[in-house]
Amino acid sequence: MDINRLKAFCLLYESGGFQEASRRSKSNPTSIRSKVVLLEKELGTKLIETSGQRVVFTAAGHRFHKEALQIIDFSTARLDNFKAEQEGFYDKIIIATTHAIASLWLPAVLPKFRASFPKTAIIVKSSDEQFNLYQREADVSIAAFDDSRPQEDDLRHLLLTNYYMNLYASEEYLNQYGVPATIQDLQHHTMISFGKDIPYPYPSINWHLEFLPSTFVSLIQVNSGAAILKTVQNDLGIGSISQKGAETSEKKLVRILPNLLTGPTLNITYNFPKTRAEEPLIKKLYEILKSSFE
Repeated sequence: MDINRLKAFCLLYESGGFQEASRRSKSNPTSIRSKVVLLEKELGTKLIETSGQRVVFTAAGHRFHKEALQIIDFSTARLDNFKAEQEGFYDKIIIATTHAIASLWLPAVLPKFRASFPKTAIIVKSSDEQFNLYQREADVSIAAFDDSRPQEDDLRHLLLTNYYMNLYASEEYLNQYGVPATIQDLQHHTMISFGKDIPYPYPSINWHLEFLPSTFVSLIQVNSGAAILKTVQNDLGIGSISQKGAETSEKKLVRILPNLLTGPTLNITYNFPKTRAEEPLIKKLYEILKSSFE
């Protein structure tokens, strides 16, 4: 059975339509459709019904989704193990996380993991979009838990730490443009935000814009939390940064309106399929990550 056809079907199932599946995979909708059609022929049953871009999954399609995920997981795991052995490693682990986590604190804790598994290859994938753990895009993910999204029953989410988001600016920026004294003063400053046309890593990432007029336009818009931190560090404006980002900043950052504004609290979780809960690599990495915050 062609694994790429299974992946195309699962991607379509989880995206809900060809356009969203195309955006997530950066592939042509026609290519996704043709793979699903070939899979249906291979199985001898209809998985979807379509009307233009609208997709309706048949009863067989709903049932087959979980089966397809298990096949992908098993076959990809076996292939990964074989490739690792050929490359001289005993195993490998793929960690998916945000740009900010990948650059700010993950590298500092990985040496402890390497000490326990010196022959394990570590692959870090950073993106502020969601990774699909079922399709083995990664073995584990580390990200802000989004309770507004439908939660997968087969995923486990273990709390690592909390990020407390607040507004910060560099001393150089404030010396040049002044320190805001009221919430209204913010509209006279350069506010840094997440681009509106970019999928948000969590719903409240632009929480600070809610305090500004609806006509207000952020003059600097970026596509990652790490970019927000870097932009603030370079004296370009005021942005939402976690306490972890402020602590590890290359230069001193000043919290803005601490008595008037408090941003959201993000639960940073360690995520993996429940079926893999007892795997030594996954268990050990969580223990090391968790201990780094205690």
